[in-house]
Amino acid sequence: MGSKNNRGQAKLVPMSVKIAQEQNNKKEELAAKMSAADEKWYEQKAAWNKLQSEKKAAWNKLQLEKKAAEEKKLADKKITEENAKKVAATIQYECIQKHYAIVLRENGDEKKLFIDLNFIADPPTDMMALMKVLPEYASSITKVHIKMIQPMQHGSRAVYQQRVNNMNKFVEQLNSFALTELDILVDIDNENNFQQLKLAAAFNGLKFQDWCLEYQIMTSSEHYPIERYSSYGKRVRGVYRTEFLTHMDVGGNLCSTVNLVLLSHR
Repeated sequence: MGSKNNRGQAKLVPMSVKIAQEQNNKKEELAAKMSAADEKWYEQKAAWNKLQSEKKAAWNKLQLEKKAAEEKKLADKKITEENAKKVAATIQYECIQKHYAIVLRENGDEKKLFIDLNFIADPPTDMMALMKVLPEYASSITKVHIKMIQPMQHGSRAVYQQRVNNMNKFVEQLNSFALTELDILVDIDNENNFQQLKLAAAFNGLKFQDWCLEYQIMTSSEHYPIERYSSYGKRVRGVYRTEFLTHMDVGGNLCSTVNLVLLSHR
């Protein structure tokens, strides 16, 4: 039996045991924290993997939709061209009134219309006469190439406004074509002569969207595409909005608003 003075008192725990207990407690706390951190990390990883999987699925879906759209576009183009060939087979092109600025080139049953708009010639291209002939080709031609050349200055504001009006009418006629290919080449003196590109802004009024606008320095044979987000591309669309889209037609009506067509390059 122990001393009367020690009765009812807790037994003394050796310091080494206390230290061991504290260490064990710390280990347990650390293990609990690590377990919680691991659990959180796994949750975050699972969420990230899910997000990536969803993104990949969305991307794959988008690619399939793009592929389907491209295939439909090609199929529609083929149908359009085949229909035009059938119509062309019934047309006697030699009987169509001739215009010096319009040339039809044929390679078998493939046909392409070449149009030369020369506003610096003396006299310049007669747009009114050209637009009397152009509709004759609308039902049978799907491919058109247009070459343009215009002065830096049009002589007067009235002359320029008349040309803007004529270009709007010209584009309106092109909208009656079932186009599958349209290339526009503009001759300019040098790459800083933006003024010589302004009339080409009219083509932003086309319903057909896959047209290509390029320029060529007169002393060079190189063609330079005007990309949709290039400085020239933005400026050309700006000219269309300010000088073509709101220009009055001969009937006094504002030209119809259309979606601005982004320049594209095949």
